[in-house]
Amino acid sequence: MTKVTLNLNLRLASLSLFFILSAKTAAVSAMIGAQFYDTGPHFSDLVKLRDKALFVDKSLLIEYILSGPEHIVIEAPEGFGKTTNLRMIKEFLELEVDIDGKAVDSVNTTKNFETFATPPLEIVTKYPQIFKDHFAQSPVIYVNMGTVSITQFDESFRRMVAELYMRHDYLERSSRLSRPLRDDLMRLYRGKSPDLSLNEVAAGGEKLAYLLREHHQRDVIVLIDDYDAPLREALQAQSSALDMKNFDHVYENVMLFITRLIQGNSNVVRSVLTGRIRVVASTKIDPDKLVHLPIFDHEQLWRYYGLTKEDIHTLGDQLLRETKWELNYTDVNAWYGGYKTIHPEQKLYNTLSTTTYLKTHQLKRHRIQAEGLRGLSGLLSYERLGKTLEEAFEEQTRISPVKMVQRDLRELRKMITDPNHKLNRDLALQYLVEIGLFSLDGDRLTVPNLEADADLKALLLTMDYFKSKFRIQDVQVNNYIEALDRLDNRGQTYQDLATAVLGLFDFRLPATSRELLHSLVYLAADTKFPQVRTEVAIDRKRRDFFVQRYDSTGILVGVECGNGTAYDALKQLVDHKRYEIFRQEKLRTGILVGLAINERLECSLAYLHDNGTYSYSLAGHKNYTVKGARERILKNDGTTSGSVTTFCNGEPLVLAHFGNNMCASFTMQKGVFMDESEIVVPYSAVLRKNAV
Repeated sequence: MTKVTLNLNLRLASLSLFFILSAKTAAVSAMIGAQFYDTGPHFSDLVKLRDKALFVDKSLLIEYILSGPEHIVIEAPEGFGKTTNLRMIKEFLELEVDIDGKAVDSVNTTKNFETFATPPLEIVTKYPQIFKDHFAQSPVIYVNMGTVSITQFDESFRRMVAELYMRHDYLERSSRLSRPLRDDLMRLYRGKSPDLSLNEVAAGGEKLAYLLREHHQRDVIVLIDDYDAPLREALQAQSSALDMKNFDHVYENVMLFITRLIQGNSNVVRSVLTGRIRVVASTKIDPDKLVHLPIFDHEQLWRYYGLTKEDIHTLGDQLLRETKWELNYTDVNAWYGGYKTIHPEQKLYNTLSTTTYLKTHQLKRHRIQAEGLRGLSGLLSYERLGKTLEEAFEEQTRISPVKMVQRDLRELRKMITDPNHKLNRDLALQYLVEIGLFSLDGDRLTVPNLEADADLKALLLTMDYFKSKFRIQDVQVNNYIEALDRLDNRGQTYQDLATAVLGLFDFRLPATSRELLHSLVYLAADTKFPQVRTEVAIDRKRRDFFVQRYDSTGILVGVECGNGTAYDALKQLVDHKRYEIFRQEKLRTGILVGLAINERLECSLAYLHDNGTYSYSLAGHKNYTVKGARERILKNDGTTSGSVTTFCNGEPLVLAHFGNNMCASFTMQKGVFMDESEIVVPYSAVLRKNAV
């Protein structure tokens, strides 16, 4: 199947919230992950480059962490700097020790001192006492739950816990720990964990906190990144790969590890977890005592995650000064901004996408989240959640968010894997909000920007989606694809295309030009064409799509639905020189088509055909109109008969008859054919008898 894209050359890049942009090379350095074996620079590595780069200082987050609730979960979608911020907190608080686990005598000699103090970040200049009291003073347990895979859950979970001990291997030589304690350590650290039950392994974090407290005689701080990653993966796994029993197994062990490590653990003085979804961290024994803090709803956290408008303008000024490149603020906001916060005037920008744009200067979709969410396809079908999501594009959908407990995750899992399971609309929508496909304006879903719009459409819109929505048969799709493939300079081929397009919408017409555009794009996605695409433009009024054929012919189709005419659609293509795409793709033949459908059941085409000169004049355009008419005859005995007729420029093309008991009833509403018995009667179909 031909890949349908909403913008050109999609590419994923991973970048950090605290980012460095070289003044000479415009290269962005990325903070990649928090695994034991790190593959990217630490926060300290980024800060060391700031004299040669643009830098956003979010270090005042540390003051909030130390003065706020003791145990918190910070919730934000992908790309808002959760991992980088957590690494910053770790490098600020973590006690530096030598090979034997002895604390470094002077913090001025620690490896992270220069990171924060030379020159000083805001946390040092504005809160010198916090720096004095807390910098490099605490043993830290840093966990990355993103390393746990559900395909080999037990093995990867054991490995994650073992790596925690590897980071503190000096404990096996500690004179402050008794022999039995060191033996426990050895079992987890020296590859003996397969001998332990998974429940014992899940208690490994709690034991490590106790060992660190005993060795250092200082309270422990716990930082857990991506704590919900195994749960998100489990939610979307194929039912054949993960049954409900094993789903519960994943949930219970993840929650057991967290609750044993944090809740009621007197050795842990403070903890920070980061994640995307709002899951209550509780077991049958331990209630959830964590304070959940979504960044968009919190009075302070929105300042430290994502990029604010002020951040964007600061970066723009520095870019202009250092590189002479002028940032287009309107474009950046339209593509990557728009995430609403508790303050209506403050909206956030996705950091990953924005920084990638600053590096590449390419205004396009950089976050390709849809690729990792294909497991949701059954949930997003038109019959289930699709119609509601389309309404969300127009900001007509409202939800009431709740914290999710185990039964909610089980319910969500069943909805994702079983198309017949009863739909819990609010629960499903909340999940889509929390993974970043939507923003919330109060209780109303909104699509924050063009990138999110493209991401959501890439996930939601498919050929099958529109076939289901408009009850389109395969034969109608094939007629449409064949009409596009045969289009040339003969008038009959345009007549055939208009007939085929009108035939797609026997059940009902698209309500808007955008709906018509998306339908035609995704229904054309076939192996017959090497390329089918539509551009996502900041100009939301743009309605056109491009089809490339294997015979070096390009077809650019502009659409109108309702009051717009085919000539209007064609004029847009010519006036804005959309035909330049033919030159860019080096095509021999370029065809411009304006297409319009209205409530009178008319499909009109206005077209221009060119053989390689890339020159178009509206004065030379030609027109064709195909008209469909539907009649209803209700007999005295209650049976129905009638006909479906299609006309092209006044000449009948197709005539289909139906008689008694063929169709129970149908009505006309605003020119749209509505089938009350849900029996679709396409122009060329063999009619079925109605079940009585």
